[in-house]
Amino acid sequence: MDNNNSIKNSEILFVYEAINTNPNGDPDNENKPRTDSRGFVEVTDLRLKRFIRDYMEEYDNKPIIIKPNVEVSETKSGKTTIKKAKKMSDLIKYGIKIYNEKNKDNKIDSSDKFLQSFKDIAYFGVVTGDAEKYLKSNYYGAVQFQYGRSFNKAEIETHTVSPVAETLGVDQRLKYGLIGFYGVVNAKTATKNHLIDEDIKNLDRYIIKSVPQMSVLSRSKIGHNSLFYVRIEYKNGFNPKDLRRFVSMDTTKKVYGTDDFIFQVSELKKYIETNKEIINKVYLYHNGDLKTDIEIDNENLVEKIDISIKVD
Repeated sequence: MDNNNSIKNSEILFVYEAINTNPNGDPDNENKPRTDSRGFVEVTDLRLKRFIRDYMEEYDNKPIIIKPNVEVSETKSGKTTIKKAKKMSDLIKYGIKIYNEKNKDNKIDSSDKFLQSFKDIAYFGVVTGDAEKYLKSNYYGAVQFQYGRSFNKAEIETHTVSPVAETLGVDQRLKYGLIGFYGVVNAKTATKNHLIDEDIKNLDRYIIKSVPQMSVLSRSKIGHNSLFYVRIEYKNGFNPKDLRRFVSMDTTKKVYGTDDFIFQVSELKKYIETNKEIINKVYLYHNGDLKTDIEIDNENLVEKIDISIKVD
């Protein structure tokens, strides 16, 4: 692998807003937006990965293997029935089968070919179980996220709805949440998974664009908007820190939109400047709707993320 394609360790900070929506329903609590014991919103890493995977497939034509509601065939005693895939191994087998049917001259027949064929596995990993004999039972993902959490406390509204005559339901929505995710890119795992630098730059785009674009496909999810994204790429090893500790918002009043607060990023800039000798690049996206306490170069578009917070 040449130097232009080699991946370096990175840390990610991603901030988006959720307006009058349910960013991540809790099935153990009547699908109410998830909150922690202090009243802040939580969003699982799986929810974010779902947005990314769906965007990869829908807008970038990338094959993905982890999909919801996949139907597979099962034959027993000569009788074939259709069922929803419940085991991960069923999903893996189905994905490989469909891929091989479309790529007859380039079929998947090895662990390496599997990783090269499905970027969502190379990014996020999977437990394959006994899906195929040439696969490992477990693949670690090069990209890992902690749960997302809101910077402001949740204000949730509950409405009774009637989608069908004489049938009542409950619709519970977060009025406004500024939600931050922290993640890391592990260079060694990325290399093992046959990812190159271009794949990580594509991931920047997937994260930023997937949340607003894929959320509009669901009535309960519409209302998401990407506001701020930073990926700090280090020269060599790094000492991971939750980058959310360096940013904040004013939570002394109720917040219903970006006009109600200023996002504090000066501590993040100070962290970057203090560590500039170990930092290789900083990739930044800033939505102009988000007001910040220091001026940020907003000329970079999502399609061309590049250094904006200078480190030299």
